[in-house]
Amino acid sequence: GDVVLLLQALNGGQQASASQTVRVYRPIGDIVFTAEPAQLVRNVVQGLAVSWSAPGAVTTSISGLEGFSTTPTEAIYGPDGTLQGIVGIPSQPVKLVLSAQDEAGNITEKTLDIPIINPECMPASNIVTLYSGPDTRHQVVSTIQTGAIVVVDAQDSTGGWLRVQLPGGLSGWGAVTEFACAQNFNVGDLYKEL
Repeated sequence: GDVVLLLQALNGGQQASASQTVRVYRPIGDIVFTAEPAQLVRNVVQGLAVSWSAPGAVTTSISGLEGFSTTPTEAIYGPDGTLQGIVGIPSQPVKLVLSAQDEAGNITEKTLDIPIINPECMPASNIVTLYSGPDTRHQVVSTIQTGAIVVVDAQDSTGGWLRVQLPGGLSGWGAVTEFACAQNFNVGDLYKEL
């Protein structure tokens, strides 16, 4: 709060004084800024929870969520908080910035980089045939050998086919039942190509 400093000077019988009001405030302490999960899976619908604590802050704001989600958020928050239920489909790493402002107007920022990994699958047992579209009536474009790990980036509208990324920017479709996918994502939450 405000503190009044008073200076008095005496010289013999003469006296002079002056006062000055000084505002004393608590500076922003160490900011804690975390996200759960700590990494996201590319092209998969998933939730994100963000928590923070900025001791000494009067207000905080978070930027960077707009690159991940269209979930509505507030513009201004208090010094501590948690946002849950933020849902999005990341295609790139997510960079969040927490801006904390103290009562004197000083701003301190803390950045949180959330890495992204690819959704990976491999043939469940046998060689997988890939087609140019999500149906066996489409042209065969490639095969995946048993034990090979591939990146998938979409499922068809029925959820019965996965789109696999191939070398050279090509892609092919394989039946979802022919794949065993990594445990870090749910195949049903993969982006749907309509």
